[in-house]
Amino acid sequence: MEKEGKTTLIFPPLGLGRRMLERVSFLFGPPGICLPWFMDLPDENRENAVPSTSFILRPPEELRPPGDFPKLLQEYRVWMKDHSDRSALSFLSAGERINDPEDTRWEIQKMVREGHRIDIVEQKKNEGLKWHLILHLAARLEREREEAEKALRKSRQQGSPLKEALGEGADVLDIMDDLSPSLLPPVIEHDLLEDVCEAWLGLFGALVQRESILVTFDEEIFKFLTTLFAEAVSRLNLIQNLPGVCFHIGDPISLAARESSVSREGSLQKRSMAALYELARELHRKGEKTPESAGLIHSLQKMFPGKNDPGSIRVEMLSLPDREEAHTSQGQGILHGLSGKTLVFLKADSENA
Repeated sequence: MEKEGKTTLIFPPLGLGRRMLERVSFLFGPPGICLPWFMDLPDENRENAVPSTSFILRPPEELRPPGDFPKLLQEYRVWMKDHSDRSALSFLSAGERINDPEDTRWEIQKMVREGHRIDIVEQKKNEGLKWHLILHLAARLEREREEAEKALRKSRQQGSPLKEALGEGADVLDIMDDLSPSLLPPVIEHDLLEDVCEAWLGLFGALVQRESILVTFDEEIFKFLTTLFAEAVSRLNLIQNLPGVCFHIGDPISLAARESSVSREGSLQKRSMAALYELARELHRKGEKTPESAGLIHSLQKMFPGKNDPGSIRVEMLSLPDREEAHTSQGQGILHGLSGKTLVFLKADSENA
């Protein structure tokens, strides 16, 4: 791995559009994009890459899948295509069944010969392979969902072909008018959210430092972690509500593009980064929204006016409790791995316009 200890990390590798990454870079500094082996950024990022915007981090070499991993991944994709009537849960849970019966029989024989001695290295490699499959398949499902949603949006903008054929005066019901702003359901089903989070932590958990800020573009991931931590701390009778804030600001990329002075833009970026990191520390120290945190939000909204514009950015920041107690609940690996960290959800309001 390179540049270990980076403060801001993208979690998980979903929604990696160029503009969203530029927004993260402007607000929090260049983030580390944690990509599994054999996964690249979308083409739009590579074609318009700005070197200082972000950088890629990979899992440790000992977790790198074998060279024929792309072939294995393609086999899973073919399985997905042949079983298109099955849910995404079936697709991704298939990643847990890596070994065929012959492999299982061989492993049992090996355990008998070696007196049940567990080969830790081999076990870790199998886990790493499973984690890679889960993240790759999740990213693939997301891309397919985005392509389908773009096609639906285009169809809705063009209107009903029947209406066009009958003329403007014809009264034709357009079924596209009944579609919600978000045309398709989330790519990751609820039962898969834990698998995706655990896979990411399994591959990149060593990069998560005490003051790390984890930025996600996936609202379902954000909601899942919020619920997971809220239920855990409630069972421990510690707090009822997690310390967090939600606010809107004008699009920092659009504002920066309008700035005529490079020095003014640099100053704006430094001030916004300082305010956001101080806001994260304030939430973690006080454990609740305070007048100080409200003042920081107000200053950010003054830096980036236009919070009610269609192109505004929604920011949700959550301080995940720093608890050392043993977690016996579901998702204990996630609770341990993210305890004490700051989770940020970013979304452009124009995405659902």
